[in-house]
Amino acid sequence: MIDDKGFITLNDGTHTHYSYSYNSKEALNIVFVRTDLGPSFKWKVQENIGSDHLPILIELKKRQSVRVNIKKLWNLKRADWLSFTTFIDNEISKNPLTEDLDTNWNTLKKIMPTAAKYNIPRSKMKNKRPYLTSNSPSLQPLLEERKRIVDVLNSNNNNQDRIELNKVNAELKRKYAQMKRDKWNELCTSLDSRSSNGKLWKLVKNIGKEQPQVEKCNTIKNRDGTVARDDGQAANILGLHYQNISKLTFIGEDRHIRSRVSDIAHGCRSNTQDSIPIFNRDFTLPVLEAAIADLKLNKSHGPDGIHGRFRNKMGSIGILRFLDIINGSWKI
Repeated sequence: MIDDKGFITLNDGTHTHYSYSYNSKEALNIVFVRTDLGPSFKWKVQENIGSDHLPILIELKKRQSVRVNIKKLWNLKRADWLSFTTFIDNEISKNPLTEDLDTNWNTLKKIMPTAAKYNIPRSKMKNKRPYLTSNSPSLQPLLEERKRIVDVLNSNNNNQDRIELNKVNAELKRKYAQMKRDKWNELCTSLDSRSSNGKLWKLVKNIGKEQPQVEKCNTIKNRDGTVARDDGQAANILGLHYQNISKLTFIGEDRHIRSRVSDIAHGCRSNTQDSIPIFNRDFTLPVLEAAIADLKLNKSHGPDGIHGRFRNKMGSIGILRFLDIINGSWKI
Protein backbone atom coordinates (compact mmCIF):
# COMPACT_ATOMS: atom_id res chain seq x y z
CA MET A 1 0.00 0.00 0.00
CA ILE A 2 1.29 3.49 -0.83
CA ASP A 3 0.27 6.58 1.10
CA ASP A 4 -0.95 9.04 -1.51
CA LYS A 5 -0.06 11.93 0.80
CA GLY A 6 3.59 10.92 1.03
CA PHE A 7 4.28 10.00 -2.61
CA ILE A 8 3.53 11.34 -6.06
CA THR A 9 3.92 9.88 -9.54
CA LEU A 10 6.33 11.34 -12.07
CA ASN A 11 4.47 10.00 -15.10
CA ASP A 12 3.07 12.70 -17.37
CA GLY A 13 0.79 10.40 -19.35
CA THR A 14 3.28 9.54 -22.07
CA HIS A 15 3.07 5.89 -23.10
CA THR A 16 6.13 3.74 -22.36
CA HIS A 17 5.22 0.64 -24.38
CA TYR A 18 4.26 0.07 -28.04
CA SER A 19 2.41 -3.05 -29.11
CA TYR A 20 2.39 -2.84 -32.89
CA SER A 21 1.00 -6.35 -33.18
CA TYR A 22 -2.18 -5.32 -31.35
CA ASN A 23 -1.98 -1.62 -32.27
CA SER A 24 -2.00 -0.47 -28.65
CA LYS A 25 -0.02 1.86 -26.40
CA GLU A 26 0.33 1.57 -22.64
CA ALA A 27 2.08 3.27 -19.76
CA LEU A 28 3.39 0.17 -18.02
CA ASN A 29 6.14 1.88 -16.01
CA ILE A 30 5.08 4.01 -13.05
CA VAL A 31 7.58 5.92 -10.88
CA PHE A 32 6.78 7.06 -7.32
CA VAL A 33 8.83 9.63 -5.38
CA ARG A 34 8.44 11.56 -2.16
CA THR A 35 6.44 14.75 -2.39
CA ASP A 36 9.34 16.90 -1.17
CA LEU A 37 11.59 15.56 -3.95
CA GLY A 38 9.01 15.67 -6.72
CA PRO A 39 9.84 19.15 -8.07
CA SER A 40 13.53 18.20 -8.29
CA PHE A 41 12.90 15.20 -10.54
CA LYS A 42 12.63 15.17 -14.33
CA TRP A 43 10.92 12.23 -16.06
CA LYS A 44 11.28 11.72 -19.83
CA VAL A 45 10.74 8.82 -22.23
CA GLN A 46 13.73 8.15 -24.52
CA GLU A 47 14.14 6.54 -27.91
CA ASN A 48 15.06 2.86 -27.99
CA ILE A 49 16.75 0.46 -30.40
CA GLY A 50 14.10 -1.89 -31.72
CA SER A 51 12.36 -2.66 -28.43
CA ASP A 52 8.69 -2.33 -27.56
CA HIS A 53 9.56 -1.01 -24.08
CA LEU A 54 10.93 2.52 -24.27
CA PRO A 55 13.69 3.55 -21.86
CA ILE A 56 12.93 6.20 -19.27
CA LEU A 57 15.39 8.86 -18.13
CA ILE A 58 14.90 10.05 -14.53
CA GLU A 59 17.03 13.01 -13.45
CA LEU A 60 17.35 14.47 -9.96
CA LYS A 61 18.40 18.11 -9.95
CA LYS A 62 19.58 18.73 -6.41
CA ARG A 63 22.76 20.46 -5.34
CA GLN A 64 24.90 18.51 -2.94
CA SER A 65 28.51 18.64 -1.87
CA VAL A 66 30.48 15.77 -3.34
CA ARG A 67 34.13 15.20 -2.60
CA VAL A 68 35.92 14.29 -5.81
CA ASN A 69 38.74 11.83 -5.28
CA ILE A 70 41.27 12.17 -8.09
CA LYS A 71 42.98 8.82 -8.18
CA LYS A 72 46.64 8.94 -9.15
CA LEU A 73 48.82 6.05 -10.22
CA TRP A 74 52.55 5.51 -9.93
CA ASN A 75 54.29 6.13 -13.26
CA LEU A 76 56.89 3.38 -12.83
CA LYS A 77 58.32 3.87 -16.33
CA ARG A 78 59.71 7.27 -15.36
CA ALA A 79 60.95 6.32 -11.89
CA ASP A 80 64.46 7.16 -10.69
CA TRP A 81 65.19 3.79 -9.09
CA LEU A 82 68.78 4.65 -8.13
CA SER A 83 67.64 7.63 -6.06
CA PHE A 84 64.77 5.53 -4.70
CA THR A 85 67.17 2.85 -3.43
CA THR A 86 69.59 5.42 -1.98
CA PHE A 87 66.77 7.25 -0.19
CA ILE A 88 65.53 4.04 1.46
CA ASP A 89 69.01 3.02 2.61
CA ASN A 90 69.69 6.46 4.09
CA GLU A 91 66.39 6.62 5.95
CA ILE A 92 66.75 3.10 7.34
CA SER A 93 70.25 3.96 8.56
CA LYS A 94 68.73 6.84 10.54
CA ASN A 95 66.20 4.47 12.20
CA PRO A 96 68.06 1.61 13.92
CA LEU A 97 66.37 -1.73 14.51
CA THR A 98 64.42 -1.97 17.79
CA GLU A 99 62.99 -4.82 19.83
CA ASP A 100 59.44 -3.85 18.90
CA LEU A 101 58.43 -5.65 15.71
CA ASP A 102 55.45 -3.37 15.02
CA THR A 103 57.65 -0.27 15.25
CA ASN A 104 60.15 -1.72 12.79
CA TRP A 105 57.42 -2.66 10.32
CA ASN A 106 55.60 0.67 10.57
CA THR A 107 58.88 2.51 10.03
CA LEU A 108 59.60 0.55 6.86
CA LYS A 109 56.05 1.08 5.59
CA LYS A 110 56.44 4.82 6.13
CA ILE A 111 59.85 5.06 4.46
CA MET A 112 58.97 3.25 1.23
CA PRO A 113 55.99 5.43 0.17
CA THR A 114 57.96 8.53 1.13
CA ALA A 115 60.82 7.44 -1.11
CA ALA A 116 58.34 6.78 -3.91
CA LYS A 117 56.83 10.28 -3.63
CA TYR A 118 60.24 11.89 -4.06
CA ASN A 119 61.52 9.69 -6.89
CA ILE A 120 58.50 8.34 -8.79
CA PRO A 121 56.10 10.69 -10.63
CA ARG A 122 52.38 10.15 -10.42
CA SER A 123 49.78 10.57 -13.11
CA LYS A 124 46.02 10.86 -13.06
CA MET A 125 43.87 7.94 -14.01
CA LYS A 126 42.40 8.26 -17.48
CA ASN A 127 38.76 9.28 -17.42
CA LYS A 128 37.12 7.04 -19.94
CA ARG A 129 33.90 8.36 -21.37
CA PRO A 130 31.11 5.81 -21.54
CA TYR A 131 30.38 4.63 -25.06
CA LEU A 132 26.71 4.27 -25.91
CA THR A 133 25.91 1.99 -28.80
CA SER A 134 22.93 4.15 -29.76
CA ASN A 135 25.39 6.96 -30.63
CA SER A 136 27.14 4.82 -33.22
CA PRO A 137 27.20 6.54 -36.66
CA SER A 138 26.09 3.36 -38.42
CA LEU A 139 22.84 3.30 -36.43
CA GLN A 140 21.91 6.97 -36.75
CA PRO A 141 20.17 6.67 -40.17
CA LEU A 142 18.01 3.81 -38.93
CA LEU A 143 17.17 5.64 -35.70
CA GLU A 144 16.12 8.73 -37.62
CA GLU A 145 14.05 6.61 -40.00
CA ARG A 146 12.44 4.87 -37.03
CA LYS A 147 11.57 8.19 -35.41
CA ARG A 148 10.03 9.48 -38.65
CA ILE A 149 7.88 6.35 -39.09
CA VAL A 150 6.73 6.52 -35.45
CA ASP A 151 5.60 10.13 -35.92
CA VAL A 152 3.71 9.22 -39.09
CA LEU A 153 2.20 6.15 -37.44
CA ASN A 154 0.96 8.17 -34.48
CA SER A 155 -0.92 10.49 -36.82
CA ASN A 156 -2.17 8.10 -39.54
CA ASN A 157 -2.19 4.66 -37.86
CA ASN A 158 -1.51 2.97 -41.20
CA ASN A 159 -0.78 -0.75 -41.46
CA GLN A 160 1.85 -0.17 -44.13
CA ASP A 161 3.73 2.19 -41.82
CA ARG A 162 3.51 -0.39 -39.04
CA ILE A 163 5.10 -2.99 -41.33
CA GLU A 164 7.88 -0.57 -42.24
CA LEU A 165 8.49 0.13 -38.55
CA ASN A 166 8.82 -3.58 -37.80
CA LYS A 167 11.35 -3.89 -40.63
CA VAL A 168 13.41 -0.99 -39.24
CA ASN A 169 13.31 -2.50 -35.75
CA ALA A 170 14.49 -5.84 -37.12
CA GLU A 171 17.34 -4.15 -38.99
CA LEU A 172 18.36 -2.29 -35.83
CA LYS A 173 18.50 -5.52 -33.86
CA ARG A 174 20.53 -7.19 -36.60
CA LYS A 175 23.06 -4.36 -36.79
CA TYR A 176 23.35 -4.17 -33.03
CA ALA A 177 24.07 -7.91 -32.83
CA GLN A 178 26.61 -7.58 -35.66
CA MET A 179 28.40 -4.76 -33.82
CA LYS A 180 28.67 -6.88 -30.68
CA ARG A 181 29.99 -9.80 -32.72
CA ASP A 182 32.58 -7.61 -34.47
CA LYS A 183 33.72 -6.15 -31.16
CA TRP A 184 34.10 -9.65 -29.70
CA ASN A 185 36.08 -10.84 -32.73
CA GLU A 186 38.33 -7.79 -32.50
CA LEU A 187 39.05 -8.55 -28.84
CA CYS A 188 39.86 -12.20 -29.51
CA THR A 189 42.12 -11.50 -32.49
CA SER A 190 44.11 -8.88 -30.56
CA LEU A 191 45.21 -11.41 -27.92
CA ASP A 192 48.41 -13.41 -28.09
CA SER A 193 51.07 -14.74 -25.75
CA ARG A 194 52.33 -11.20 -25.12
CA SER A 195 48.94 -9.79 -24.16
CA SER A 196 48.58 -8.17 -20.75
CA ASN A 197 46.82 -9.91 -17.90
CA GLY A 198 44.10 -7.26 -18.03
CA LYS A 199 43.03 -8.21 -21.54
CA LEU A 200 43.10 -11.91 -20.72
CA TRP A 201 41.07 -11.37 -17.56
CA LYS A 202 38.52 -9.32 -19.52
CA LEU A 203 38.15 -12.18 -21.98
CA VAL A 204 37.65 -14.70 -19.18
CA LYS A 205 35.00 -12.53 -17.53
CA ASN A 206 33.10 -12.16 -20.80
CA ILE A 207 33.19 -15.90 -21.34
CA GLY A 208 32.02 -16.42 -17.76
CA LYS A 209 28.85 -14.44 -18.51
CA GLU A 210 27.60 -17.26 -20.72
CA GLN A 211 25.06 -19.57 -19.18
CA PRO A 212 26.45 -23.01 -18.29
CA GLN A 213 25.32 -25.75 -20.65
CA VAL A 214 25.70 -28.56 -18.12
CA GLU A 215 24.80 -28.93 -14.50
CA LYS A 216 27.43 -28.77 -11.80
CA CYS A 217 28.71 -32.16 -10.78
CA ASN A 218 30.94 -33.38 -7.97
CA THR A 219 33.42 -36.16 -8.74
CA ILE A 220 34.75 -36.53 -5.18
CA LYS A 221 33.74 -39.97 -3.91
CA ASN A 222 33.98 -41.83 -0.63
CA ARG A 223 35.86 -45.09 -0.28
CA ASP A 224 32.58 -46.95 -0.74
CA GLY A 225 32.07 -45.25 -4.12
CA THR A 226 29.29 -42.85 -3.10
CA VAL A 227 29.49 -39.26 -4.34
CA ALA A 228 29.83 -36.45 -1.79
CA ARG A 229 26.47 -34.81 -1.19
CA ASP A 230 27.84 -31.24 -0.89
CA ASP A 231 31.03 -29.18 -1.01
CA GLY A 232 31.64 -29.53 2.72
CA GLN A 233 31.69 -33.32 2.62
CA ALA A 234 33.89 -33.22 -0.49
CA ALA A 235 36.39 -30.99 1.34
CA ASN A 236 36.46 -33.39 4.30
CA ILE A 237 37.10 -36.34 1.98
CA LEU A 238 39.98 -34.50 0.32
CA GLY A 239 41.42 -33.51 3.70
CA LEU A 240 41.35 -37.10 4.92
CA HIS A 241 42.96 -38.27 1.68
CA TYR A 242 45.83 -35.78 1.93
CA GLN A 243 46.30 -36.68 5.59
CA ASN A 244 46.64 -40.36 4.74
CA ILE A 245 49.07 -39.88 1.86
CA SER A 246 51.20 -37.55 4.01
CA LYS A 247 51.91 -40.23 6.59
CA LEU A 248 55.44 -41.63 6.46
CA THR A 249 55.85 -45.39 6.12
CA PHE A 250 58.87 -47.18 7.58
CA ILE A 251 60.26 -50.69 7.29
CA GLY A 252 61.83 -52.71 10.09
CA GLU A 253 65.35 -51.39 9.45
CA ASP A 254 64.18 -47.78 9.85
CA ARG A 255 63.24 -47.98 13.52
CA HIS A 256 65.77 -45.32 14.51
CA ILE A 257 64.50 -42.90 11.85
CA ARG A 258 60.92 -43.55 12.87
CA SER A 259 61.73 -42.79 16.49
CA ARG A 260 63.47 -39.59 15.45
CA VAL A 261 60.48 -38.46 13.37
CA SER A 262 58.14 -39.17 16.26
CA ASP A 263 60.27 -37.08 18.61
CA ILE A 264 60.34 -34.16 16.16
CA ALA A 265 56.57 -34.27 15.66
CA HIS A 266 56.04 -34.40 19.41
CA GLY A 267 58.43 -31.51 19.91
CA CYS A 268 56.47 -29.35 17.49
CA ARG A 269 53.35 -29.77 19.63
CA SER A 270 55.13 -29.41 22.98
CA ASN A 271 55.85 -26.21 24.87
CA THR A 272 58.44 -27.69 27.21
CA GLN A 273 62.08 -26.68 27.19
CA ASP A 274 63.09 -30.18 26.08
CA SER A 275 61.18 -29.84 22.80
CA ILE A 276 63.07 -30.19 19.55
CA PRO A 277 63.17 -26.77 17.84
CA ILE A 278 62.82 -26.99 14.07
CA PHE A 279 61.05 -23.68 13.42
CA ASN A 280 63.67 -21.40 14.94
CA ARG A 281 65.91 -21.15 11.89
CA ASP A 282 66.07 -17.74 10.29
CA PHE A 283 65.37 -17.18 6.65
CA THR A 284 68.50 -16.45 4.67
CA LEU A 285 69.06 -13.59 2.28
CA PRO A 286 69.08 -15.81 -0.85
CA VAL A 287 65.71 -17.27 0.18
CA LEU A 288 64.20 -13.79 0.53
CA GLU A 289 65.69 -12.64 -2.78
CA ALA A 290 64.27 -15.71 -4.52
CA ALA A 291 60.82 -15.01 -3.03
CA ILE A 292 60.94 -11.37 -4.18
CA ALA A 293 62.04 -12.47 -7.65
CA ASP A 294 58.91 -14.66 -7.90
CA LEU A 295 56.60 -11.74 -7.12
CA LYS A 296 54.18 -10.54 -9.77
CA LEU A 297 55.42 -6.97 -9.88
CA ASN A 298 52.54 -5.63 -11.98
CA LYS A 299 49.86 -6.61 -9.48
CA SER A 300 48.16 -3.99 -7.35
CA HIS A 301 49.48 -3.39 -3.89
CA GLY A 302 48.02 -5.16 -0.88
CA PRO A 303 46.66 -3.75 2.41
CA ASP A 304 50.11 -2.44 3.32
CA GLY A 305 50.04 -0.05 0.34
CA ILE A 306 53.50 -1.13 -0.86
CA HIS A 307 53.80 -1.89 -4.56
CA GLY A 308 55.66 -5.06 -5.52
CA ARG A 309 58.18 -3.07 -7.57
CA PHE A 310 59.15 -1.15 -4.40
CA ARG A 311 60.25 -4.36 -2.69
CA ASN A 312 62.18 -5.39 -5.76
CA LYS A 313 64.13 -2.11 -5.82
CA MET A 314 65.23 -1.98 -2.18
CA GLY A 315 68.96 -1.62 -1.58
CA SER A 316 71.22 -3.83 0.50
CA ILE A 317 70.34 -2.07 3.76
CA GLY A 318 66.62 -2.07 2.98
CA ILE A 319 66.42 -5.73 2.09
CA LEU A 320 68.39 -6.68 5.23
CA ARG A 321 65.92 -4.70 7.36
CA PHE A 322 63.07 -6.44 5.55
CA LEU A 323 64.71 -9.80 6.29
CA ASP A 324 65.06 -8.94 10.00
CA ILE A 325 61.36 -8.04 10.19
CA ILE A 326 60.33 -11.31 8.52
CA ASN A 327 62.53 -13.39 10.83
CA GLY A 328 61.19 -11.50 13.84
CA SER A 329 57.58 -12.15 12.86
CA TRP A 330 58.37 -15.83 12.23
CA LYS A 331 59.54 -16.31 15.83
CA ILE A 332 56.44 -14.82 17.44
